[in-house]
Amino acid sequence: MRYHFNSVEELPLFINAKQIAGYLCISKSSVYNLLHSKGFPLVMVGKRMMVERSKFLKWIEDNTAK
Repeated sequence: MRYHFNSVEELPLFINAKQIAGYLCISKSSVYNLLHSKGFPLVMVGKRMMVERSKFLKWIEDNTAK
C-alpha cells in the first residue's frame, strides 16, 4: 500500500515508516535512518516504530532551513 497525504490533517495520530515516507516523498530506508537518528521523536509501540503526529510536525519545523 502506498501512502499519499494531501494535507497534514490526513495524517493519523501516530504515523509509521511507510506513512512518513509517503508524506515526505522519500524512501523507506531514508525514513529508517531518520527513525534511528538522535533527536527524532520516535515512540516504540510494541516492536513498531511510530511517531506522534504533533511531534513529527514540530521536528519538521525545527529541522527545516528558514
